[in-house]
Amino acid sequence: MKKAKVICLLISAILLSVIISGCSTPVTNPTTTAGPSTNPTTTTVPSTKPTTTPTADDPVAKIAGNTSGNIANWGFVAQQGDWIYYCNSDEQLYKIKTDGTSKTLIPLSDDKPRYLNVIDDWIYYLNVGEKNNNMQQIYKIKTDGTNRTKISDDMAMSVNVVGDWIYYSNSSDSGKLYKIQTDGMNKTLISNDSAKRLSVDGDWIYFVNKTEGEKIYKVKTDGTGRALVSDQPVYDINIAGDWVYYNYRENYNLYRIKTDGTGRTLISDDNAYHFNVVGDWLYYFGNDKLHRIKTDGTNSALLSDDILLNAISIAGDWIYYQDSFDDKNFYRMKTDGTEKTKID
Repeated sequence: MKKAKVICLLISAILLSVIISGCSTPVTNPTTTAGPSTNPTTTTVPSTKPTTTPTADDPVAKIAGNTSGNIANWGFVAQQGDWIYYCNSDEQLYKIKTDGTSKTLIPLSDDKPRYLNVIDDWIYYLNVGEKNNNMQQIYKIKTDGTNRTKISDDMAMSVNVVGDWIYYSNSSDSGKLYKIQTDGMNKTLISNDSAKRLSVDGDWIYFVNKTEGEKIYKVKTDGTGRALVSDQPVYDINIAGDWVYYNYRENYNLYRIKTDGTGRTLISDDNAYHFNVVGDWLYYFGNDKLHRIKTDGTNSALLSDDILLNAISIAGDWIYYQDSFDDKNFYRMKTDGTEKTKID
């Protein structure tokens, strides 16, 4: 039974990455700026705003569209101020107040959103819907549900919005690392590496490098400074403070390593298929159970043993998830495991 649940979990995660998306009237096709080589040198590209890592008190600051941990979990949930934006089990986009009131549908036609990023009065997302065979393209819509706009025709993954720039893995160009401005202009190649699991923190982009055996690399947002962070093959990464958290691809054990590549430490030898780091806590789903553990590897605690999920999203004091044991209905629970509540 346990093996069957794990297989179900892995199949669900794989299917998310291959669903096709819908479309709407595109904006003018942006011009691509010639980018750096695999070992990039400095190039003249549009400047980026300085960035900061969102804090637990303000998990989605105006400068960044979502947290590293939520983006690593497909961006099903994002928070801005008193509003939570989320993709429900019916594949539609909603917003709800942090106190659970004022639930509102944001109409997206046939779009199925992932990688939610909210900045000012715009929601940015990857459309994984099926209309007209347009696959995984980046859109934006106002938080009031107006002005739905396609930003790029590229087939994208791992969408991070920081300031005026969108960073993504471009599946239309062998997974290479790109950025484009939020108005759809100045598309720029950052790295020729085939990149996935992107996380933008400050002036750096951390990513899993498929070209280099699924190892962790970093590169500056202007395409310079490409460097190896960890030589272990990994599945997923989160960035929090000066640390990169990851699950080792060979056994899914949880590790952390400094962003400069030093201080590798084992956090847990559980099989962690999905995880999300917030503050001093790391939340993970492993061995068919939801746990949390301090980022230094202490104070491990079981939160739930009766759910099956394929992503862990966190906003404020709440964990949001779809329960595959319950027809993928959408739930939330407190980060201490209490007050499990179904969101209709």
